[in-house]
Amino acid sequence: MLSNLLERLKRELPASDAAVRKQMATLLCEQNIYLKDLLPLAFEDEKVSSRFFWLLSDVADIEPQRLMAVLPRLLELRDQTSYPKLNRSLARYWNVYGLPEESEGEAMDLLFQWFSEIGADVTQKLHSLYALQKLSVKYPEIRTEIILAIRDQLGKSTQGFERMAVKVLGQLEGQGH
Repeated sequence: MLSNLLERLKRELPASDAAVRKQMATLLCEQNIYLKDLLPLAFEDEKVSSRFFWLLSDVADIEPQRLMAVLPRLLELRDQTSYPKLNRSLARYWNVYGLPEESEGEAMDLLFQWFSEIGADVTQKLHSLYALQKLSVKYPEIRTEIILAIRDQLGKSTQGFERMAVKVLGQLEGQGH
């Protein structure tokens, strides 16, 4: 049954749109399919793998704990998949759905790295920043490092990024009092 599902998804994902993936996600949740069993799709060509990661977001919108269960494994596989924007997806997942406790240390290091990369995808940088901001609530000791990282990035990216970064900077600085 699982091999049939994988073949079906491999066939249908490339042409899928958001509505179709939402239906797929609903079906996966209703049938209690473990997302770890679907990870071979991450190693398919870019068209399949990209839509697979979009499908994971759709599943998480329905049942976030399903995505949380597979995030540590995705982190382990991140350099092996064919999806070039997996780091951006991970930053988004961690921002929107949170970090599994067992991955927090490694994820935090990566989030700082992704936020600080000159020329990195702005969406990835912003999701990294927002995820770090959320982590600073749990780990207030990283607040100063985030503030310094934001200040270092000012003037090195887009105006939209600058506006959001300055807003987060103000919030973090306000928390210090």
